[in-house]
Order: sequence, then structure tokens, then C-alpha cells
Amino acid sequence: EHEDERVAVNLETLRVGVTPDGRVRANHYSWHNRRNWLKGVESGPVVRPLEWNHVRYCWGKAGQRLVINGMEVASRPDQVHNVSWAFDMIFPESPALFAAVELNGAGEAKGAIPPPETFFSGEAAALLAILRDAPELQTRLKALEEKFGRRLPYERSKLAILRHFSCKHLMYLLKHGGETPVPDIYQPEKQDIAWLIAEQPQLQARLEALESGGAEPLTSPRIIADKKRISYENGAFRQDGRPVFLIGTQNLSGLNPEVGFCATGWTFSARWEFCKGPDQLRSSGDAHLAAARKAADNGQFWDELYSFHIRPKWLTAQNAKLKTGLGFIGHDITHPYVRALDRRTFESVLPKLAEAENFLFFDLANEPAFNGVTEFGAKEFREFLESRHGSIAAVNKAWGSSFGGFEEIGIPPFVNRGWRAHNRQTRPAGEIEQRQYVDWSEYNCLRVNDFFAQLTDWCHELSPGTLTYTKIVAGYWPDCGIDPVMNVRTTDLSGSDAWWVYQGTSGPVGASDEMSGSIKVDRGYSVGWQVSLMHYDMMRSARPDAPIVNAEDHQFADGFSPLSEKRPEVPSGHWDMPIPDRHFFSGQWQQAIHGKGLSLIWMHWPRHNVCDRA
Repeated sequence: EHEDERVAVNLETLRVGVTPDGRVRANHYSWHNRRNWLKGVESGPVVRPLEWNHVRYCWGKAGQRLVINGMEVASRPDQVHNVSWAFDMIFPESPALFAAVELNGAGEAKGAIPPPETFFSGEAAALLAILRDAPELQTRLKALEEKFGRRLPYERSKLAILRHFSCKHLMYLLKHGGETPVPDIYQPEKQDIAWLIAEQPQLQARLEALESGGAEPLTSPRIIADKKRISYENGAFRQDGRPVFLIGTQNLSGLNPEVGFCATGWTFSARWEFCKGPDQLRSSGDAHLAAARKAADNGQFWDELYSFHIRPKWLTAQNAKLKTGLGFIGHDITHPYVRALDRRTFESVLPKLAEAENFLFFDLANEPAFNGVTEFGAKEFREFLESRHGSIAAVNKAWGSSFGGFEEIGIPPFVNRGWRAHNRQTRPAGEIEQRQYVDWSEYNCLRVNDFFAQLTDWCHELSPGTLTYTKIVAGYWPDCGIDPVMNVRTTDLSGSDAWWVYQGTSGPVGASDEMSGSIKVDRGYSVGWQVSLMHYDMMRSARPDAPIVNAEDHQFADGFSPLSEKRPEVPSGHWDMPIPDRHFFSGQWQQAIHGKGLSLIWMHWPRHNVCDRA
């Protein structure tokens, strides 16, 4: 349980439980339900003690339904919100998951009856044995850490991986009928299972050697998550004068705390900080501070993203003229009303976050892009033209136009009216518009950069020592309001969203490959490396002193369609493609060589096998 519900929903999206008297409760969290839990369903006392019970929880157009032992026992037809795109089922890594609970007369659990031995055999039985032995190994590991007076990161990581994947793959085997042969497309799971079964006795032997004095703890470098001890120079982060490379994932759950990662992060926005309007303060920043401190307990630096794409609906509902822009920024960032809201949002969160010594990174925008008609845009554009050209005659000469004065110039027709997706940017048509495009793009880049300069100043004021950046995508440049050179020279660090997607070594180039920077001449390479590394080189040349941070490091594609016997082909770049370990290794090294100093691996969307294996 969490005092702040928003902490809970970032860590779990499904709840299924049983009461002492045998009632089953089930519910799920939905992004589409205004980021809230549904009402949930609850059965009567129908669970049979001392027996295996089959529970099926359903959602969709028919609403929430609960089916136990083949009979529907509860429903809510009005609760039709689907599971979130970030939906994930997290099962406890405990053998109690596979036991029938005996209830005494008072309805209290007396003990557990393990399932029949015939229920598990072969690989499934071996994985269950790993889960049953894990608590004992955890106790022994804790005693060894007390004995040696420090953490044992390698042994801790190995045990965490064994527990996490044994549970995951045991579920997989049960889903596919235990030892029933499975399609070749699921061979990564089979390989992982074999690895788990082989590694468990090696960890046992390692702990025995440490206990008997036959081995000593391995030395391991330790990055201290304290922003006062971090600096940067010559394009690299340094701690206590030594260069360091920071790496982690974008979430706090799963294996993140146990495998030695030194950075992680979270997202917030004005929509999350204010309920129904700018005058109703929602957050004191306590939830953000709690999350940052949890990361600090794991020895990790904290990164926050100020998210515009989760924008307040009431912002544009109150003033339709504010609805303009491009991509993830869908409102007028230049308007004083919006600037005041941004300021209040910063004031509600950043001073509290500043208390966290590990709050090192602040991402000012996700994939920034902005181009649109704004309330004061025409007046400001005319002032820009007069400052740049000096006279209307000079403007007419540059454009090939015949304006009688600056007051006749409006916002060019190719500028977005309203909001557009980033890949729907209007292009200039005709020679005059193309000439106008040069001036408009420079003006637009300047006003967008002024916005990020303002946010950077506020961050320095409200959270000293925290470093700002924006997550620039290769290709979102002048027509999207982003001058990358100007941008990285305004913020503290160079921010990147360059991709490193594995696409295999054959087959046609697909959409995923194009997003990763791959072009047709890349065919035969395992990754589209040219645009990705050129993006880093450009940023490094603009800011040779600053490390490049990639807080959305895509190491695999974003596809959703699962493979099956009916769809056995693995398209190029597909997320279910078996990915060699060296893909991740080489990607981090190549990008580090080209200037990357922070990598937060993108793991926000569920994939069949890639996220955890990455």
C-alpha cells in the first residue's frame, strides 16, 4: 500500500487477491481511465480450500468479469476501459505462488500444500526448485554481506536474475503446457531456461566457497549517487576526478535495483501536478522525492522528464487558441498563461526533489518539436524580420515579395494551424514560401530555444546542481523548431534520442529500421549505425565539453504484434527477434566512443522476451 496512489500505479498495473474467507478480488489500472484503477470485481466465498482453483479475470467490451472454476461469479459491464499499453503482470518470486492454502476455522491461513508432483516435471520442476531454494540463498547471501561488511554485487545480481527469470519462464512453461514442444520462435526462452538450470548450482558453489573461506569477494567499482561528487569535462562525466559511464533503465521495478545499474528515472507533467485547473495544487513533490530516494537506496542517480505530451486537457479547453504545436508539445509554449503554469509546476516539484542528493538529471522535453500559430506570433515574427533585414525593401528583395510595410506580413501559410503530429509538418509551397521558410524557421528555433533557456534557469534556481537537457531526435530539426547546435549550447548537457535497433542481417528494411536511422545501404548490417552515430558526432562537435545523455536508449524496436504459429515470420527489426548479447554490448561501446555518457535503456513498453533479457 502507498499513501500516494501514483507511486503504486507506476509499479504495478494488475491486482488479484483472495480474502481469508475465500473471496477473490481483481482489478487493473488503465491509462485510458484517466490513469486510474477501475472499480474492480469481487466474488462471494467461492474458493475451495485444500483444492486447486482456476481463476480467470477478463476485461474488454463486456466489462470486468471474474470466472472461477468455470463459472462467472462477478462482473461490472460498465467498466470497459482496456488494460494500459504499459500493462505488465508481476508475479511474486516465491513458491507460495504454487501452493494451495489451507484455512482454519477462523479463516486464517494455516499452511500450504504443494501441488502434486505430477503437475511439475522436467524443466518446470527444476525452475520451481530454484524458486523454493531462493529464500535460503538470500538468507545466506545477507549473512555473507554482514560477514564481509559490504554488498556482494555479483552474487546479488546472479540470485536476482535466477529468481526473476525462473518465475517468468515457469509461467511460460505452464502457459504452453509444461513440456509440450513449442515453436522455434520461442527458442530464446528455451535457451534461457537451460542457462538458469545450469547457473543455479554454480551460485550454490560460489556461496559455499565464500562461507568456507575458499574464496574472497570480487572487487567491484562503485559509483556514488551524489550529484555533489559528479562533474563533467572533455565530454565525460567524472566522479572524484575519475571518468564514469552511467547506465540504467527507465523504471524502478523488475531487475533494475539488483543488477548494478547506476541510474533510473520517472516522468511528471502539469497534468499530474494539478487536478482540474492551475489553481488546484495537486502535488507537494513528496511522491517524486520518495521515488528518487528509492533509487538512491539502490545506488542510482535520478532522472526526471518534464512531459508535455501528457498535457492538461483543461489547458486547451479553457482557451482553444492555446491548442497549437507539433508532436509532443501540443500547446502554445510562448503564451504567458502557459509560462505561468510551467513555473507553478516547477515550484510544486523541484524544490522537494532538490532534497534528493541523487537528483542529477532533468529532461526538459521528450522528443522536442514545436511549430505553430501562436497568439503573439505574428507581431513577434514582424519584429524579428525588422531586426534581421532592417527594412521592408530588404524583406521584399529576399523573398521576391511586394509588401508595402511590415504590418502587412502575417504568419506564413505553411505554419501549422492547430496541432499536428511531428511527421505531419506542413512544407512550404512555391518560391516565396520557400524563402519565407528560411526566416520563419530561424525565428521559430529562437523562440523555442528561449523557452528551454527559461526552463533551464528555473531548474538552476529551484534545484541547484541538477543538470538540464532535452531529448532531441535525429531529424527533428529546423522545420520542427529545433536548432540542435543552439539547443545543446543552451542546456547543461547534450540530450539525444538516437536509436540502436537490432534488425538482423537480412530481409527488407522496415519501419523500425528507418526509425533507428537505417537506410537501404545498411542492408547486411545488424543495426542502422550511420545516422545514430552521426547524431552523436554532431552533438559532440557542438558541445565538446558536455557528455551526451540518452534517456530513451532504444536498443530494440517498438513493435507490438506477438509472433505465433500463425505468424511465424520474424520481420526485420521486430522486437521478438532473438537478439545476441553482443548487440547491447557493442551498442553501448560504440555510442560511448562517440560521446554518450548516460544510457537509460528504453523498457517502457511490454515485449515478449526482449526487455528483461536486455
